[in-house]
Amino acid sequence: MPFQTKGQTSEEVNVIEDLIINHVHLFDVHEDQVKQMDIENSFITKWKDTQVSQAGDMLVEVYVERKEPDCSAIIKVSPMMEAGELTSDILGIKNITPHQDDKWAAFEVIENGELG
Repeated sequence: MPFQTKGQTSEEVNVIEDLIINHVHLFDVHEDQVKQMDIENSFITKWKDTQVSQAGDMLVEVYVERKEPDCSAIIKVSPMMEAGELTSDILGIKNITPHQDDKWAAFEVIENGELG
């Protein structure tokens, strides 16, 4: 999960947001895939609304700004953790104090069929 800031503008963040919102039409996602994503999203929503045991927690390597060894940290992520909490936690671990105008984005990266 790389993070990026510095040099990123609100326009670039808006482009990513538009890609996420409009990905079904932009990338011609099939209706059965959309239905599957809706099912998965409903499970995620249910997980968030229920008490989840710590057995669902995962250790994830998180990169800040670049995918380099000195830019990474391993953090415990729960199914209920939101992107803002993850961002705050990793910035604290890396001793980075965000400024009010900073824009941070979190990306989940899949490499060779695995979360990478």
